[in-house]
Amino acid sequence: MSKAIVKKDESSTTMVLQIEQEISRLKKDTAISLLKLGALLKTIRDLKLYELRGYDTFEAYIAQPEIGFARATAYWWIHAYELYIEQCKYQPEVIGEIPVGNLQIIAPLVKDDPEHKDEYIALAQSLSRSDLRNAIRERKGLPPKNYSVKKAPEPVVIDPASYVEYVTAHPCCVCNDPNSDCHHFPRTKGAGAKDYEVIPLCRKCHTEYHIDPAEFWLAYKAKIMDFFYQTIFKFGGAKK
Repeated sequence: MSKAIVKKDESSTTMVLQIEQEISRLKKDTAISLLKLGALLKTIRDLKLYELRGYDTFEAYIAQPEIGFARATAYWWIHAYELYIEQCKYQPEVIGEIPVGNLQIIAPLVKDDPEHKDEYIALAQSLSRSDLRNAIRERKGLPPKNYSVKKAPEPVVIDPASYVEYVTAHPCCVCNDPNSDCHHFPRTKGAGAKDYEVIPLCRKCHTEYHIDPAEFWLAYKAKIMDFFYQTIFKFGGAKK
């Protein structure tokens, strides 16, 4: 099948700009609709309305063909609504302008440090995903990372002086993403976790953990325990 070739002239450029404006509008409208969806799903979950439809759990309810939402997707939009709309009192139109990936990156920061929420929102509005991650790393006093190229994770071959150094050098213990950071577990820092109570998690897995820590543990406890067993052998002086 031959492809039509569009000549680059003033009319075609205008057409592209109009299409891009419509795409941007629809993207924002979609995000606002998903926030409203999060509010509705929250109502069904919190009031246990799913029981009126004959389902024992909320997870079973959203998995039905008529709803058809993946658990992580449903819980993310519930969490986004609770955090950004209910707790932080932002208008849906403001949150709808921010890319979903950026909202997920700043969600734990906004939750744990609400005093600076406007600063995190401003960064999420103006920066790309990789630049946002590095801006957050800079705030923490960490060196920047190159997020543009995904590299296959390499085995940890260092002989770390401390557990924290080991975690810092380790890929995500859940999905093996090399772009991981130290994250408090099983308690958050706000709940009193010590600086050394951390595991390596990428931003996506960390966000999922904060959405529902109990469910996260049930889903990934085998991988997390495997990481802890590796750590025990590393620091416990186990001999082959």
